[in-house]
Amino acid sequence: MLSDREIAPPQRLLTRAMVIKMGDELIRLCDYIESYGLVDYEYGVWEDRIEEALEECLDMFDSRRAVSK
Repeated sequence: MLSDREIAPPQRLLTRAMVIKMGDELIRLCDYIESYGLVDYEYGVWEDRIEEALEECLDMFDSRRAVSK
């Protein structure tokens, strides 16, 4: 157990595959909601904004990979 003054070890970061899987799952869930005639924003799901954020994450993965080569 960590005391109040100890720093926790770094947590594992998301992998590129995990980010892609999250995007795929978001699309699947939004498509499911849509099949019932519901509009995504009625449930507070901002699919486009979330997808843009995930794409930015993927761009960062790609740029880090290019720098490390």
